[in-house]
Amino acid sequence: VVVSAGTQFPVRLAVAENEGKLYWTDDGAHKIFRTNLDGSNLQTVYTGSSSEYPYALVVDENEGKLYWTDSG
Repeated sequence: VVVSAGTQFPVRLAVAENEGKLYWTDDGAHKIFRTNLDGSNLQTVYTGSSSEYPYALVVDENEGKLYWTDSG
């Protein structure tokens, strides 16, 4: 999957196989994005403030939750 629109500095990836989604954090945009596994349907999941840097992330598919850490 290659996604270039809206991304600045992608850092970490997580796959939600059951959901068919790819999640990633973007240190430059202060955001968490997701797409379908084929790269379609780009969505912003979370937008942090200028002092927040979403970094590591994990998908809990059993509970349907996304967890992340902040490096800011």
